[in-house]
This record gives sequence, C-alpha cells and structure tokens, in this order.
Amino acid sequence: MWVLLEGKPNPIKIRADENNYSSGTFIVDDLKEILKEEFNELQNIGRSDIECFLDDKPLDSDLVLTNDNTTAKNPLVVRYPLSNLKSKMLSYIFISYNV
Repeated sequence: MWVLLEGKPNPIKIRADENNYSSGTFIVDDLKEILKEEFNELQNIGRSDIECFLDDKPLDSDLVLTNDNTTAKNPLVVRYPLSNLKSKMLSYIFISYNV
C-alpha cells in the first residue's frame, strides 16, 4: 500500500497483509493501527485524530477495505495533527490582549 503522510514530499510503500482485504472485516480504523506501527510520526496520535483520504475523498473509519488500489502517483493520504501550535498561539494572543 502506498501512503503519503500529509506534508511529506513523497509516498512510501508499506507492507499490508493481503489476507486483511479478503477477510471482509478489515476497516479503515484497523488500517490506522497498522499506520501507527509503521510511522513514528503517528505513534503518539490517537486513531480518532488520524484521517485517511483517497482520490481527495475522506474515508469513513468503518469503511470495509476489500483491495489495495493505491499507487505511488495515487497514494492513501494520511492527515494528522502536527502539533498544538494553534492552541498555543491562541493562548498567547489572549494573554497579550489582557496585558
């Protein structure tokens, strides 16, 4: 499966067990666990904070995956929070405003 972490320049191929697809019970939420094992950037991110997109369309967490049709030119795109910079910035603006 070809996967592109949002913000990275290139996708990488990860090994996904082909038997997962034929089980009929392999869903996007299960894939998120595999992604968390494969990518250091996702290890401390909760599954509910990871979003998956294919062909610019978000994939629901309960979507059953039946095959892998990703390519290096059309990878699964994974979006995740990079930091809580926004909340820190809002706190800074609030503190500055009240001074």
